[in-house]
Amino acid sequence: GGLTDASSLGEGCIGNIGSDPNHVVTLTAAIPNLRFYARADEDITLVIQQPDGSYICNDDTEGLNPVVTAANFPAGDYKVWVGSYASEDALASYKLGFSEDAAAMPSSLQ
Repeated sequence: GGLTDASSLGEGCIGNIGSDPNHVVTLTAAIPNLRFYARADEDITLVIQQPDGSYICNDDTEGLNPVVTAANFPAGDYKVWVGSYASEDALASYKLGFSEDAAAMPSSLQ
C-alpha cells in the first residue's frame, strides 16, 4: 500500500500503492501466458507497469487476492506494486508469485 491512488494509472487499477514499486521483474525474453499473483490475509491489489509504460491491474480474482495475466509479456523490466484496497491495510504482509501455468492461483502460495 501507499499514498498513491492506483485509479490514476489506468482503467481497472484500484487501491493504494507506494510511489516506488515493491519489485522489478526483468524478462530477458518474451514469455507467453505469464501470470503474476499475490496472496495476503488482507484485501490487496496488483499493479504492473509494462516496459512500454502501460499498466495492467487486478483486484479480487481469487477471493480478495489479485491475478494479472496476459497473452504475451515482451522482454523488459516490469515494475510491480502490491497495493492495499483499504488504507488501513497499507502494511499487509503478502506473498508474490508468477508462473506460466494458466491454473496457478494465489492460493498455491503457502
